[in-house]
Amino acid sequence: MGNGETVTLRDLRRWDLRNVDLMVLSSSETALGGILGDGTEVLGMGYTMERAGAKAVLASLWNVSDKSTPILMADFYQGLATGQSYAAALRQAQIAMITTPPTAESRQLPKGSISVTDSAETNTYSNFSHPYHWASFILLGNGME
Repeated sequence: MGNGETVTLRDLRRWDLRNVDLMVLSSSETALGGILGDGTEVLGMGYTMERAGAKAVLASLWNVSDKSTPILMADFYQGLATGQSYAAALRQAQIAMITTPPTAESRQLPKGSISVTDSAETNTYSNFSHPYHWASFILLGNGME
């Protein structure tokens, strides 16, 4: 929670999120819940937030990159700021990851962002077009808002 307090899925089930239009869970595996392959793998935190009333939830299906996720999220929020729907903003942010090389001029993190270096992450990609960097994120609920 930012203050050291933890929240369990059981706690989340008691929350009332009916006034939340969009919940963004940009950390790793926030959409995972059940055993992979049995159809319940998307019943994780994102699904729980939706069940608690959030109209739409952006969540991830696997470990995400500390290098590329802030860029994807910045592009997503930029799309929202221009009036795009949640689904369209996510789509455009993903397309930008695929088509835009991470040059200093075109892919800088927004002012005030914190750059995190993950030494365990491989540096084998010349840019962030590999699906690892953008395909993890799914939109649950009403992506038309």
